[in-house]
Amino acid sequence: MNAGGAGSVQGFRITAKGLEPLRDARRSLGLDNEKVPLFSSSPGQVAFTPGGRELVVTTKSANTVEVFPMTRDGRPARRAVVNDSAGAVPFAITFDKAGRMLVAEAKESTVSTYKVRVDGTLEVVQNARGCRTLRLRLRHPRRRARPA
Repeated sequence: MNAGGAGSVQGFRITAKGLEPLRDARRSLGLDNEKVPLFSSSPGQVAFTPGGRELVVTTKSANTVEVFPMTRDGRPARRAVVNDSAGAVPFAITFDKAGRMLVAEAKESTVSTYKVRVDGTLEVVQNARGCRTLRLRLRHPRRRARPA
C-alpha cells in the first residue's frame, strides 16, 4: 500500500527471487494526500478477506472502507467498491471465525462489524454508534475481571 498522493495498492507475485510486481495490478485509492501524508490522512490498513476473494482498505480521512474484488489471475478489480464506514475514522481490520469483518474506528474507539458481500458492498451486522464502552473492574490478580 502506498499512502502518498492518491494512494494505491499494488499486486505482487511471490517467486523464488522474491516479490515481483504484477503487471497492470496497481490500483488507486482516490485520496487527496500530500506526497508524504499526515498519519491521519493516510489509509489505515489493507487486508484480504478470509477466502482471498476481496482486498479491503480502510481510508481514515475519507471515512470509507474500499473493497477490491479480486480477479481470477490475482489482480484487484479496476475500481474499488467504496463503502461509507458505519463509524468514524475506520482504521484496523480483522476477521472473526465466521468471516465477518471487524473494523476498529479511531475517532471514538469503537468497532463495527460487517459482512463483505460478493459484489464488494458491505452489510452492517453491528454498528458501534450508541453503544457503551465496556469498563472492567479488576478484583484480584488471580481472579477474572468482571464487567463494571
